[in-house]
Amino acid sequence: MKKIIYLLIFAAIFISCDRLNQSKNKSSETTEFQKAKIEKESSNVKIARLEERLKCLTDENERLQRELAKCLGEEVKPVVKKKTAAKKTTYTPAPKKEVKKDPVKKSASTTKTVKTDPVKRDATAGKANLEYLRQGGEIIFCVRANEREDLYFPHYAMMQNVSFNQPVIDNQVDGYNWKVEPTEFYEGDYGVTVDGTFYVSDELIQKSLQAGSLQFNNVVEIKAPYTKWELRKMYLADGFWLFDTQ
Repeated sequence: MKKIIYLLIFAAIFISCDRLNQSKNKSSETTEFQKAKIEKESSNVKIARLEERLKCLTDENERLQRELAKCLGEEVKPVVKKKTAAKKTTYTPAPKKEVKKDPVKKSASTTKTVKTDPVKRDATAGKANLEYLRQGGEIIFCVRANEREDLYFPHYAMMQNVSFNQPVIDNQVDGYNWKVEPTEFYEGDYGVTVDGTFYVSDELIQKSLQAGSLQFNNVVEIKAPYTKWELRKMYLADGFWLFDTQ
């Protein structure tokens, strides 16, 4: 009789343990299923967010492309290599002329000095009068670098102790302009050719900016009576920044 009782007790314990194990297995399976479900939902949310972000970036890119196309269509001119820039001509030297400059206010932080080769502008005046470029009988212009209002030339170059042996005139506002007469070809650091092309030496721009510890972003714009004193972009060719008026 005792043996039967022991067997029943053992059977009851075995059955209880088995049920307990089954319950743990089911609980573990449920936990793994829930975890997988949560991870799947999280992945779906991430994918949806990335798709939304991609759509926003695509729309922004299309907008920027339209603005770029509009800017290129209105302001940028194709780079055309001037035939006259590659030629040389024989000319009769003219005596150099001393020009007195008005005092220029120097920035307190400006301590460096730039030396450039003397500007050669002793070619005979050009054949063309270029009346359409003149204001009060004079051809004057200035340029701006890096699209910054404090980087106008020749004023900024003068602040870096760069001197010019051609007329530099006060613009009666807050800076200076170059005064030039047409020449057959590119002579010196700046000027205008007989075919109405303004030019400024890339070396002059870069040396002046380096003297002021500034980096050049390769953007030069011109202001002149011809542009109604509005900024117009110049283009780089043969070591000069150029602007065509014909």
